[in-house]
Amino acid sequence: MCGLATIALVSTVAGAGVSALGAIQQGKAIQAEANFNAQVQKNNAIFADRQAADAIARGRIIEKQQRLKNSKLKGAQRVAFAANNVVVGTGSPLDVLSFTASQGELDAQIIRANAKRESINLKFRAQN
Repeated sequence: MCGLATIALVSTVAGAGVSALGAIQQGKAIQAEANFNAQVQKNNAIFADRQAADAIARGRIIEKQQRLKNSKLKGAQRVAFAANNVVVGTGSPLDVLSFTASQGELDAQIIRANAKRESINLKFRAQN
């Protein structure tokens, strides 16, 4: 009877040891997965920050292009007025040029704001 009890005890201890070893291995696997996920999150944040900076840079380029387009339009309007012997410094021609300038500035500001908004959204996504 003592032999069976000893075998049972040894079997129980061995089973506990195997179970403990399994738990240790599972803990290591969970830690490795957590480390991997943390690195993926860090890489995603770096990428999103770069995308955010790119959004601002693209916005500046598009804004500059819009300002050039606005300048060309104002120049074309002045040429058209001058070709028709219209004085551009007063009255309706001045109103047209002023409106063109203000709308052009509004367009440029909208482009800048959209680029900033895109950048903020990308940075926010990096944090989540």
